[in-house]
Amino acid sequence: MYHKKFNQGVCILVIMALAIVRNLVRTNPLQSNLAQAIAKPAVRSLVSNSFEVQDPEDFQERVLKSKSAIIVQFHAPWCKPCKILAPRLEKAVDSLNGKIKIARVNVDHCTDVAFDYEVEAIPVVAAFKDGKLKEKMVGQQDEDKLLAFVKKHTDD
Repeated sequence: MYHKKFNQGVCILVIMALAIVRNLVRTNPLQSNLAQAIAKPAVRSLVSNSFEVQDPEDFQERVLKSKSAIIVQFHAPWCKPCKILAPRLEKAVDSLNGKIKIARVNVDHCTDVAFDYEVEAIPVVAAFKDGKLKEKMVGQQDEDKLLAFVKKHTDD
């Protein structure tokens, strides 16, 4: 008898919790957008304009030895401004139809690379060409500034 009442009580608590979450999703636009994103995952192209740098050797091979210009985003998974900047940078690069790529460098995993290029704060967006750092921007940037930066360093 006690177990039956306990199970009913747990069921009632779960139902109440679900109702609260449902109401939050309905009233909070951010949560609502999140729920929609989960329900309908975005379709991404099969050709990616970005890659994650794994280690200093990978950076050497894929960025410094690249025959074309590369935009490098120095970031960390815990960095909120980095998370805001990433889709803006992707949008700028995607608008150029594959003329340039983004190399993402996690400063927690590739500390040597970040140190070599004097990354003292994140996010940093840097342009590399012919194995050399051409220019870098530190901090949060708006879409127009990112697009201008990417266009400036895109191979023609």
